[in-house]
Amino acid sequence: MEKKTCESLKIPYEKVWSYTQEANVANVDETGWTIRGKKAWLWDASTDKSSLFRIDRNRNREACKHLLEKFSGVATTDRYGVYSYIDDLWRQLCWAHLKRDFQAIVDRGGPSAQIGKDGLIQIENLFRVWSKYKEGEYSWKTMQEKMKPVQKEVKKLLNNGKIIGDKKTSGFCKQLLKHWTALWTFTRVKGVEPTNNGAERDLRKAVIWRNISFGCSSEEGCRFVERMLTVVQTLMKQGRDVLEYIEQSIKSKLTGAFPPSIISDPAG
Repeated sequence: MEKKTCESLKIPYEKVWSYTQEANVANVDETGWTIRGKKAWLWDASTDKSSLFRIDRNRNREACKHLLEKFSGVATTDRYGVYSYIDDLWRQLCWAHLKRDFQAIVDRGGPSAQIGKDGLIQIENLFRVWSKYKEGEYSWKTMQEKMKPVQKEVKKLLNNGKIIGDKKTSGFCKQLLKHWTALWTFTRVKGVEPTNNGAERDLRKAVIWRNISFGCSSEEGCRFVERMLTVVQTLMKQGRDVLEYIEQSIKSKLTGAFPPSIISDPAG
């Protein structure tokens, strides 16, 4: 049954893959997985209507490129070095992750603690402005103008932090200044969010599966996981009936018919 279901979801999976590659924005993240007890990684690219999963034995640049093989939009990621091949003009660093980083600076204490506190204040300001934009209180242009003082203060604190005595804080601030453009892509490109929470939400369900199943024991099992996670979460994002879709896909495979559309728009 697993094999038949996996085969029936091959075309829908490929459709989601194509939709993701053509998307303007995707949140990208990865989490641990296992194949026959050996370490592997589950990658996810999340868009407004889809979730694309891929299992790879590696957590490197090549694995990320396999996931985003033809993607040319903006990728929202954390600061993991693998993503650094993406041009900063087409990358958005996740401010939710940065909030945790600034909190860690505060928690370490010492002379750099104030850098962490200042960073948290500006992140609070950033999300306040962003929330008002998302709620319709601010226009796109107003949001951009309101973000300028935040950008100014963030650059000031990062410049102060890079010359402070704490090695970790200094390195962190230097890295953010190096990728300054990627901090503010969401203020330049409509549709980009300042966090990659979409991908993290996708992976939570996958982690539950991993903890229950202990990963995969074969390549065929990996394909089943990829396709089921992709199809189920893509359908859930669109508010569609998962069981009905999978049933129709299996019937289509058995009768030689084309499976139902996985993306609920004309392009799907």
